[in-house]
Amino acid sequence: MLRNTIVRRALLVVTLGAVAFGLQLRMAGVANAGPSGGNCGYGGSWTLSTYRSAGCAYGSIPYSQGSGDFVRINVYKAKTFASRIQTDIQSAVDRWNYSSANVRLQVVSSPSSSNPLTITSSYSGFNNDNCATGWAYGWDGGSGDYHQVVLNQYYLDSNCGSDNGWAGLIAHEMGHDMGLAHNVHRYNGDANCNGATYSMLMLGGCAIKSLSPQVTDYNIFNAIYPNYLKACATSPSNFNCNGMLDQAQGCGTPRDLQTVSDANVSVTLEWGNSCDSNFTKAKILTSGYTIYKEDLERNSGTDGPAWTMADMPDATQTVWVTSMLYSPNNSARGCVWYQSLSSGTVYGPVCTNYF
Repeated sequence: MLRNTIVRRALLVVTLGAVAFGLQLRMAGVANAGPSGGNCGYGGSWTLSTYRSAGCAYGSIPYSQGSGDFVRINVYKAKTFASRIQTDIQSAVDRWNYSSANVRLQVVSSPSSSNPLTITSSYSGFNNDNCATGWAYGWDGGSGDYHQVVLNQYYLDSNCGSDNGWAGLIAHEMGHDMGLAHNVHRYNGDANCNGATYSMLMLGGCAIKSLSPQVTDYNIFNAIYPNYLKACATSPSNFNCNGMLDQAQGCGTPRDLQTVSDANVSVTLEWGNSCDSNFTKAKILTSGYTIYKEDLERNSGTDGPAWTMADMPDATQTVWVTSMLYSPNNSARGCVWYQSLSSGTVYGPVCTNYF
């Protein structure tokens, strides 16, 4: 079975009610250093030097990382935000923590000297301080703005646009703080960002369409910070298991909960025996087709909120396995979409039941 467990990471799609708002965002890059954006592609096997030379990662490594561990970042809110902004900040944190990036962010109640990331706001530095420009920026360097996400106070005071419009933008700026540059490449889309994208760090309005870290973002992040904690099998939890690969975590022999097929593809909902987590496996049954997208959908419950984790494989694949979601109590299912190599037509979804 094809796994690519070293370089393949999942493409996360979060279904938490994030609203795509129709204004152009100003996404600042790094202060005094680094490229403004590169053609990052999928780049699943690229090295850090490759990403840097392509303009996809900055020259510095902003955060420290313990050997074999996640990057652990302390997020501090430097002011008291309205409840809707508090919710969006937590959602941005969750989007990284539920991703396949080797990172765990924790909101703390006081400034931290260890791996800090500060969320604050300002009236200055946002062009004309209006609802159409200058919504937020994040910095990887610079004397006064190191490791900060700065929100436009004019927007906060005026309640411009949607109340639920900040989570993806905050997650985007967090990516800059962690060393990721803008991505100017679009997958299966045009110059106006129509169609699927595979990076949250898109320039301008593209970030509106990709409100969560996605496959290119994970690949770049994990090239900067290559280690992750192997703890899911010994201490299963959302923290240790979400976004991890079952084989890499040592979850044991998986158990097939259900397999559903049509004439061309099968999809199986799997259970990681020692990891208390689900994942999805899909297989093409007929030549002339490839896996287009595959997901794992978890319902809400005692294990946490409803969440959807989806992969778009980075090459022509006939067998593909997603990362895991912790779900000993929440029901989950797996789905697959597949594509004709000759016509480009996408079929699906083919889904299991919820278990």
